Amino acid sequence: MASEEPADETEDRVHILHSQADDASQAKRPFIYGTVKSNANTTVTAPKKDTPLPFDYISLFPRLSSPGKVLLDYFVHAADSFSCDDEVKEQFCGTFIQMAPNNDPLMASILALAAAHRVNIGLEQDKQELGALHLSAVKQLRMGLSTSPDEPLMAAALMLCYTEVISGGGNGSSWRLHLEGAASLFAARRPAWTIHTSDRTRAFICQCFVSLVALANVSGLPPSCAVSERALAMVGQDGPRPYIDNFTAYSSDLMSVLLEFGQLIRDRQQVSAHCTRDTAVRIEERSLHLLNRLDNMTVAADAAASLTNKSQRHINELFRQATILQIHQRIRGLPPSSKEIQRLVNTILALLLTFEIQPGPGFGVLLFYPAFSAGTGAVEQSHRQQVRDLLNSMVQVMGFMNIRQGLNLLETLWAHRDCYGEDYTNASWETLVAENIDIILY
Repeated sequence: MASEEPADETEDRVHILHSQADDASQAKRPFIYGTVKSNANTTVTAPKKDTPLPFDYISLFPRLSSPGKVLLDYFVHAADSFSCDDEVKEQFCGTFIQMAPNNDPLMASILALAAAHRVNIGLEQDKQELGALHLSAVKQLRMGLSTSPDEPLMAAALMLCYTEVISGGGNGSSWRLHLEGAASLFAARRPAWTIHTSDRTRAFICQCFVSLVALANVSGLPPSCAVSERALAMVGQDGPRPYIDNFTAYSSDLMSVLLEFGQLIRDRQQVSAHCTRDTAVRIEERSLHLLNRLDNMTVAADAAASLTNKSQRHINELFRQATILQIHQRIRGLPPSSKEIQRLVNTILALLLTFEIQPGPGFGVLLFYPAFSAGTGAVEQSHRQQVRDLLNSMVQVMGFMNIRQGLNLLETLWAHRDCYGEDYTNASWETLVAENIDIILY
């Protein structure tokens, strides 16, 4: 239980949201992620440069300060890095921004993400101001638990998670903690949240959550069972036939496999030190079952023909091949030099060549997971250089520091293997993740 807050309600507030005084009567409950506290009031200084706003969102915020408007303006630009096309960007901005005018937790979270992204790409943004914004966002969310409507509350939690992801938060109290918190919030709300709901706002928020959880499950350490089960419940077993999800650009049945693969990784990690023969056989059988599902996985013919384009089908195939590679490496223990791993690496790298990393919404924003997976199996220097060039381009264009973390991890992995061989104990990228960073391949 959090300790009692000071009587001065404005102590942790950043005066970027609006000019009105805080409501001293606002109900407070312990924040699910923990209690934060800043030492003084902070006013954010407006950066000197801004970007034209392609949508008329500023008019929704007559109370927003000038520095806040600059960051909101920039948020629309930063949304490019979360969007595979213009339609998804419109959904992303429309869903999150249009709920924010009357919801301080969500507004603060949006501004914190914008400030973090500005720092990442080298624009003028004071880092102390960024810290104050983040503290304010967390405080506002904690205070809004009992007063905010469900939709903006969930959106605010996801914004904080995104902020930690792109900032390259390397410890378990960053993006992972916000993801756990969001899952708890979803679990406490009724009716149950699902991506199949007719409510477009709720459906999109669910898509954002599920996409984060799915990729967290194929990263270094999968999230807790509770988080994955919440995402699986959102995907559901009674939804429509397999289809290409417009937000992730990969198929709904593959999404379920990613979540189940995470459970297999958790189980293997738990028994790795004391694994009996029977347990090893069961894990092998489960991995072969997942591989069989992936081998037989096809998107419904009508959906593939009428509702998807070539790029979406390539993304879907990239994610499928990357998952097959991970199962072979992480569960079945195939070495990088094996014929199967090298076949998969070549297939993934050939598909990656069909995409370009360029400013604006595009499918290039989705390439981190398959590129990193290919990198873990890359033996040839030319293959490593292709992965290196792609990830460097993604960092430069997107400004996501978790991608920089991923490249640094691969460089360390390659150096270890070149020095000690692929059978050396520390040559596993999972071992390096456990020792160094808590990465998410988002």
